[in-house]
Amino acid sequence: MAFKIKIALQDDLRRSELSETTYARLMELILSAYQLPAEAASQIVVRYIDDEDELVRMSSDYELEEAFALAECQDKILKVFVSLVDPEEHRKRFTSASTADSTLCT
Repeated sequence: MAFKIKIALQDDLRRSELSETTYARLMELILSAYQLPAEAASQIVVRYIDDEDELVRMSSDYELEEAFALAECQDKILKVFVSLVDPEEHRKRFTSASTADSTLCT
Protein backbone atom coordinates (compact mmCIF):
# COMPACT_ATOMS: atom_id res chain seq x y z
CA MET A 1 0.00 0.00 0.00
CA ALA A 2 1.30 3.45 -0.92
CA PHE A 3 0.90 6.36 1.47
CA LYS A 4 0.24 9.83 0.09
CA ILE A 5 2.45 12.62 1.40
CA LYS A 6 2.99 16.32 0.79
CA ILE A 7 6.50 17.69 1.17
CA ALA A 8 7.16 21.41 1.63
CA LEU A 9 10.61 22.96 1.28
CA GLN A 10 10.36 26.73 1.66
CA ASP A 11 7.53 27.71 -0.70
CA ASP A 12 7.87 24.63 -2.95
CA LEU A 13 5.18 22.03 -2.22
CA ARG A 14 5.35 18.53 -3.74
CA ARG A 15 2.82 15.71 -3.57
CA SER A 16 4.06 12.15 -3.75
CA GLU A 17 3.65 8.64 -2.38
CA LEU A 18 5.74 6.48 -0.10
CA SER A 19 5.62 2.76 -0.83
CA GLU A 20 7.00 1.99 2.63
CA THR A 21 6.79 4.05 5.78
CA THR A 22 10.43 4.19 6.74
CA TYR A 23 12.29 7.34 7.59
CA ALA A 24 15.13 6.27 5.27
CA ARG A 25 12.66 6.01 2.36
CA LEU A 26 11.23 9.44 3.23
CA MET A 27 14.72 10.92 3.14
CA GLU A 28 15.35 9.31 -0.27
CA LEU A 29 12.08 10.80 -1.53
CA ILE A 30 13.00 14.27 -0.26
CA LEU A 31 16.47 14.13 -1.80
CA SER A 32 15.01 12.96 -5.10
CA ALA A 33 12.08 15.39 -5.19
CA TYR A 34 14.32 18.40 -4.65
CA GLN A 35 17.33 17.03 -6.53
CA LEU A 36 19.56 17.32 -3.48
CA PRO A 37 22.85 15.43 -3.20
CA ALA A 38 22.99 12.50 -0.77
CA GLU A 39 25.37 14.52 1.44
CA ALA A 40 22.52 16.95 2.14
CA ALA A 41 20.71 14.29 4.19
CA SER A 42 22.64 15.34 7.30
CA GLN A 43 21.30 18.89 6.87
CA ILE A 44 17.63 17.94 6.52
CA VAL A 45 15.18 18.49 9.36
CA VAL A 46 11.65 17.09 8.88
CA ARG A 47 8.63 18.31 10.86
CA TYR A 48 4.86 17.87 10.78
CA ILE A 49 1.93 19.49 12.55
CA ASP A 50 0.45 17.24 15.24
CA ASP A 51 -3.07 17.02 16.68
CA GLU A 52 -2.30 19.90 19.06
CA ASP A 53 -1.24 22.16 16.17
CA GLU A 54 2.40 22.02 17.20
CA LEU A 55 5.26 21.65 14.76
CA VAL A 56 6.94 18.37 15.73
CA ARG A 57 10.30 17.15 14.52
CA MET A 58 10.60 13.57 13.26
CA SER A 59 13.71 11.48 12.77
CA SER A 60 12.69 7.83 13.03
CA ASP A 61 10.44 5.17 11.56
CA TYR A 62 8.27 5.23 14.67
CA GLU A 63 7.73 8.99 14.46
CA LEU A 64 6.89 8.77 10.76
CA GLU A 65 4.38 5.98 11.40
CA GLU A 66 2.85 8.06 14.20
CA ALA A 67 2.52 11.04 11.84
CA PHE A 68 0.85 8.89 9.15
CA ALA A 69 -1.55 7.40 11.74
CA LEU A 70 -2.48 10.88 12.94
CA ALA A 71 -3.09 12.10 9.38
CA GLU A 72 -5.23 9.02 8.68
CA CYS A 73 -7.33 9.65 11.82
CA GLN A 74 -7.91 13.21 10.64
CA ASP A 75 -8.70 11.98 7.12
CA LYS A 76 -5.85 14.11 5.74
CA ILE A 77 -2.71 13.61 3.70
CA LEU A 78 0.43 13.86 5.80
CA LYS A 79 2.26 17.11 5.13
CA VAL A 80 5.88 17.41 6.19
CA PHE A 81 7.92 20.58 6.36
CA VAL A 82 11.55 20.27 5.35
CA SER A 83 14.31 22.66 6.26
CA LEU A 84 18.02 22.56 5.63
CA VAL A 85 20.31 23.42 8.52
CA ASP A 86 24.03 23.82 8.84
CA PRO A 87 25.05 20.72 10.85
CA GLU A 88 27.79 22.61 12.73
CA GLU A 89 25.43 25.42 13.76
CA HIS A 90 22.81 22.86 14.76
CA ARG A 91 25.36 20.99 16.91
CA LYS A 92 26.53 24.21 18.58
CA ARG A 93 22.98 25.33 19.34
CA PHE A 94 21.99 22.08 21.01
CA THR A 95 25.31 21.64 22.80
CA SER A 96 25.07 25.12 24.33
CA ALA A 97 21.41 24.54 25.25
CA SER A 98 22.33 21.29 27.04
CA THR A 99 25.10 23.03 28.94
CA ALA A 100 22.79 25.85 29.97
CA ASP A 101 20.09 23.40 31.10
CA SER A 102 22.50 21.42 33.26
CA THR A 103 23.68 24.62 34.94
CA LEU A 104 20.13 25.53 35.94
CA CYS A 105 19.54 22.16 37.60
CA THR A 106 22.39 22.42 40.12
